[in-house]
Amino acid sequence: MLKKFASFFALAAAVIACEPGVEKQEPTVETIAFTNSPKSVYFQKNGGEFTAQIEANCDWTLTCTETWVTPAKASGNGNDNVSVTVGTTMQGREADLVLECVNVPGRKDIIHIVQEGGKEISSVAATVVTDLVTTDGTTASLASSFVAYGVKAEDVVTAGFTITGGAEPIEVAGIIDAAASTFTGSATGLTPDTNYSVKAWARINSDEKVYGEAAAFKPEKEAPPAEPVTVVADFTDANATTRWASIVGKIADVTADEVSITDENNYVWKFSGACLDGCLWLETTAKASMDGYVILPKLEGKKVTSIDFPNDGPSPSGKARITISISTDGGSTFAPVGDDYTDKTLGKFEFTNQPEGAIYKITNVKVSSGGRSKTTKITITAI
Repeated sequence: MLKKFASFFALAAAVIACEPGVEKQEPTVETIAFTNSPKSVYFQKNGGEFTAQIEANCDWTLTCTETWVTPAKASGNGNDNVSVTVGTTMQGREADLVLECVNVPGRKDIIHIVQEGGKEISSVAATVVTDLVTTDGTTASLASSFVAYGVKAEDVVTAGFTITGGAEPIEVAGIIDAAASTFTGSATGLTPDTNYSVKAWARINSDEKVYGEAAAFKPEKEAPPAEPVTVVADFTDANATTRWASIVGKIADVTADEVSITDENNYVWKFSGACLDGCLWLETTAKASMDGYVILPKLEGKKVTSIDFPNDGPSPSGKARITISISTDGGSTFAPVGDDYTDKTLGKFEFTNQPEGAIYKITNVKVSSGGRSKTTKITITAI
């Protein structure tokens, strides 16, 4: 029986061996690669394009790690040539273009892209011109800023200003604050009342100068300091008896009437006092309501810097004092200037930071026993 089975298997094997053969199928291996392409590509600041040649027997995707690299297509199947665009930049950067098999994640090929940054001054701001009004009108302060890319330690950045409008162009060197990308300069040799135009510029090494927008300016000659104005009431001069005659006898009359007098310079003074023996007398008494005072002229557009009325002797009682008050409403109301001008003896009083066109009043201070203030001349100085 065993012999019969053995014979059967041998016959079957012989029959199979005589039939046409069927080849054994090997499993497909999916492959993917960039071919005929360098594994690294280099670009300058302006970017450009290159072709990625793909050899594959599978579905694939084409992506980049940075958005500034853009392949013409993001996916495909089999062999292909894909155009890749690289954008412009002023700063150096790198990215990877990644080709990957869809069915076998991790099976990939990479092209490394390197782009060098630019080195340039991209812009310069318009000049800011200040300090135009000077004593002689011939100088100006200049300031600007710039934006630069790719500057390295070994590079030299220079800047300045070009001024036109005069007989010859004027070049002003800029002093650079590298940390702030700003620069300043001082222009001299300008002509007053001349229309000028200035352009700020900056450059790297020996590159072309990059200019900012033009700025116009006109230096003006500063007016000389105003001459002080001096207004004097001299009660001892030859005309005193006529010019101040209307106030003679006021004290004797013990009245509170106010007298206005216009002097030879058309300044108006107001008095409640007496002009006796070449002196102005301001009086208060314990027996009368009359207050001796003088209201000084209003000097339009001027600031009073001092009032001087020398003390020409003590009052009969020896108790005379004065207070200086100020009015900024044309003389309707007066208020004391301050402690340094209240209840003081006669003399010269200095003023600072006074309002223009103010009116001042010198009033004799009331004392219980009365008193007189006496001076021969009042001098007002204003600027």
